Amino acid sequence: METIIASATAVLGTLPGSGLTLAFQHRTTDKGHQFTRHERLRQERLAGAFLQVIARPGIECSQLPKLRVQ
Repeated sequence: METIIASATAVLGTLPGSGLTLAFQHRTTDKGHQFTRHERLRQERLAGAFLQVIARPGIECSQLPKLRVQ
């Protein structure tokens, strides 16, 4: 009987830790996805602004700064 009580206590003690781990993993994943979305939106806005500058009449390609590809 003592073995059953000890096993049940161990299982009941492990469950809250597993639940907390799951919650932290979900929160971390959500933050990562949110960062990725914001970064992609920032890059799209930057590219759009750059294209607007390039598309202006009267600007020649020689007047634009050279882009370095890394």
